[in-house]
Amino acid sequence: MFALVDCNNFYVSCERVFNPSLEEVPVAVLSNNDGCVIARSNELKSIGVPMGCAFFKIRPLIEKHNIKVLSSNYALYGDMSHRVMTVLHDFSPRIEIYSIDEAFLEFEFTSEHALYQLGEKIRKRVKQHTGIPVGVGFGTTKTLAKLANHLSKDANGVYFMPGSPEPILSKINLTDIWGVGRRLAARLYKLGIRNALELSQLDDQFISKNFGVVLLRTAYELRGKSCLSLEEIQDPKKNVCCSRTFGRPVESLEYLHEAVASYASNVAAKIRKDKLRTHIVTVFLKTNRFRNDLPQYSNLSTITLPEATNSSSKIIAAAVKALSNIFRPGIMYNNCGVLLQGIESAGVLQGDLFALAEPEENDKLDDAVDDINRRFGRNTVFRLSEGVEKPWQTARKWCSPHYTTDWNDLPCAK
Repeated sequence: MFALVDCNNFYVSCERVFNPSLEEVPVAVLSNNDGCVIARSNELKSIGVPMGCAFFKIRPLIEKHNIKVLSSNYALYGDMSHRVMTVLHDFSPRIEIYSIDEAFLEFEFTSEHALYQLGEKIRKRVKQHTGIPVGVGFGTTKTLAKLANHLSKDANGVYFMPGSPEPILSKINLTDIWGVGRRLAARLYKLGIRNALELSQLDDQFISKNFGVVLLRTAYELRGKSCLSLEEIQDPKKNVCCSRTFGRPVESLEYLHEAVASYASNVAAKIRKDKLRTHIVTVFLKTNRFRNDLPQYSNLSTITLPEATNSSSKIIAAAVKALSNIFRPGIMYNNCGVLLQGIESAGVLQGDLFALAEPEENDKLDDAVDDINRRFGRNTVFRLSEGVEKPWQTARKWCSPHYTTDWNDLPCAK
């Protein structure tokens, strides 16, 4: 028996844990650079604000409906996610962390009543230990558990998919099925397939021939035949990217150099943390496609390193070289990013016969910087090439304090 535990309106819930005045009022959490809505409270949903709505479109509604607007605080959300997952580990040794706010757990089936009680216990424990409300859905397959979790929102937070779920599947839209997107649903609609039950009843050979093995597995899962096991060990990363929209348009090569160096340092620290290396560094630039009054331009450049590395100095040097290949003066840039590909384990290094030996000082410097930033907070120490004032930084006008990851932002009880 699988259970999917999903945090309700996770980003909003994290903010409400430390700011109870946000309870029962419309809350919108915005994306990087405060561009669009990426999380909504139930009160905001009832007003009719859609997910992904551009922020400027809801400005007229803010005063009318007393909407509270917050910039995204990923440090807080990441730490609260870790706390939730730590609590979930107490209920089952078999757990797959599916996303920042979702996890699959596996249990031995006892009885429907016992699972209901277990679901209530999970909800109560997570709420008590973290303040985050969750929903729990049970099913004999991961796909059914996902659907059960969706139905739990209207069933007091816990839902058990019955052994004969046909009446329920007949009421579930195709786009509500895990792994069925809008394009695939549109193809199925043309064939007269309207709901989850009709998909589960399709002929195996027909599905395999016309849609492939992935949808066939989904059909099996809807029938109660488990095809997707828990992924307790995550697959190695194939690429790592850091990309931001600038707080204001950037024309200066100096500021672009700072941004690229900062993003390159960020991704280098990430792969060191995961004990990985890279030998392909890509930098990309973009203008604001919504500004028709300005010249439009986008480009990318890729540098292949002779040896895989996780050295910040080498990755920054490659990123800056790539930037110089695509920079054009006189253009107002809106976004840039650094992408690392060709990721491999740091434990296995394919050397270059003609490359110079790498000095140990680089490794020691990176280790020292990582240790300081881990102990005292991100960017406590950074390279001067990343800039000091950083006027290009992403705008976050309404960001809440980093309550759990910064000593200076610890909440105080009075």
